[in-house]
Amino acid sequence: MALARSSAYFAVGTLISRVSGLARDTVVVAFFGASAVHDAFLVAFRIPNLFREMLAEGALANAFTKVYSELRVSDEKAAETFFIKSFQFVFLIGILISAIGFVGAPLFVDMMTMFGDSSEVFRDNAIGLTRILFPFLPIMMLGSLVTGALYERGRFFLTAVAPIGFNIFYIVGAACFGPLLVAYGPAWIETLFADKMAVGLALGVLMGGLAQVSLNAYILWKPLISKTFHVADKHLWTPEIKRTFLLMAPAAIAASTGPINQLVNTNFATSLETGTVTWLNYSFRLLQLPIGVFAVAIGVAILPTLTKDIARANKTVDQRASQTLQKGCELILWVIFPCWIFILFNSKDMIELLFGYGKFTERDVAQTAEALHAYSMGLLGYALIKVFVSFYYAVERTGFALKIAAFSVAVNFIGNYLFVKTYGHVGLAMTSSVTLSFNALCLLIGLRKFNILWTRDRLVACILLVLLSSGIAFGGQHLISRFALREHLVDMDGKLQALAMLVANGTWVVLVFAALGFIYFRKLKFESSATHPMGA
Repeated sequence: MALARSSAYFAVGTLISRVSGLARDTVVVAFFGASAVHDAFLVAFRIPNLFREMLAEGALANAFTKVYSELRVSDEKAAETFFIKSFQFVFLIGILISAIGFVGAPLFVDMMTMFGDSSEVFRDNAIGLTRILFPFLPIMMLGSLVTGALYERGRFFLTAVAPIGFNIFYIVGAACFGPLLVAYGPAWIETLFADKMAVGLALGVLMGGLAQVSLNAYILWKPLISKTFHVADKHLWTPEIKRTFLLMAPAAIAASTGPINQLVNTNFATSLETGTVTWLNYSFRLLQLPIGVFAVAIGVAILPTLTKDIARANKTVDQRASQTLQKGCELILWVIFPCWIFILFNSKDMIELLFGYGKFTERDVAQTAEALHAYSMGLLGYALIKVFVSFYYAVERTGFALKIAAFSVAVNFIGNYLFVKTYGHVGLAMTSSVTLSFNALCLLIGLRKFNILWTRDRLVACILLVLLSSGIAFGGQHLISRFALREHLVDMDGKLQALAMLVANGTWVVLVFAALGFIYFRKLKFESSATHPMGA
């Protein structure tokens, strides 16, 4: 159960940081609401974030972790040298990236809003904020190297809680830096960059990024990072770094279908009414809560395990590697289905409790809840992609995943084009769900060529019990809401009513899945179950 234990450490740490992230979002929407300035900030921040998820959290992190894990198995000293040179190389690349971001900000903003009819004020704010926020990308690229080294050492919990530093400074940016700039900041801030409140928020984001990376880097300071400040070796382009970037190239899109589709969605969203970008952003943020807590945790934990299993089997997928993959898929089913059932039934109460404050109006709550409901349909596909992409990394077959991801982007674009005028922002969210599910299905079908040895009886039992749990959990929530609680809460404040419903329904869902999950993992025995290649 090493995979489950590693995933659990990462999940608990991520849950703590994600709770702080929800507090961050609550503060920000209270100060900004679903305003044009907030939309401009989200568009600007999405630009470095898109590249971050593609290059840092996606391709670079996974490729670095794979190469670093293999080196530590065979040569500890070579692994240390690889980390040091990678850190120096990415630092130099980061300086160039920041310069490109500053100069190319107008082009990037126009690419994000090419289908929209944005005002000149919106565009100017977005460009100025992009210039401030673009250094966030190289900061996170350095951070991905640090977290990759920590993952290989099994330090999952500490890396997962580090984003708390980011969230604290994000809140400080909205609640302190912004108001201080409005009260005391010089006029040239708005002339050269953007609205003073938004600039304060952007500065908080940059400081938060530095805080997050610093918290992780502190753990590695003595063994590795302190050595990177020696004079850089002029030969930084080593075979190991070259291999890392060769692995990155086809995987940059394959690991980032969701972010790319978000870019497409942003283009269509800016063609709709003011506030659409904000509604979609915060609904998708809530969808990413179970993805970040569970799916990313499992995907992160499974990559070094699969890499070592395959390396020990002479680069073949043997029974041990197959069992690791199946355990990852089973864990995804057991943790994502309860999240989906809960979100499906409680989206309105979730948005009301978390974001229904200050300038975020009742209409904003309703529109965001509709988007969350639609996004939730792709939750399982989104989660499985994290595991499947880790497998394709481990076997160094990222080309297939790249092709599927590219085709999925085309499907998403066509769906948005067809449905945005009829269904508005809900159509954008639903198209994303369909696209993510399609991507996951194609990646699953692609596993056939590896002759993975599935324990079929165990897998069938897992699926049946998860579906049974889902049915019981959904029906119980319906009874609780309609007959047990709702009629007794009519005189209660809206926030308290939403909290009571969420606690009651959440408790029921957890109890149902925990009970049947205990039967599956502890009571059912599969020692006699045969293993079968997919399709056999």
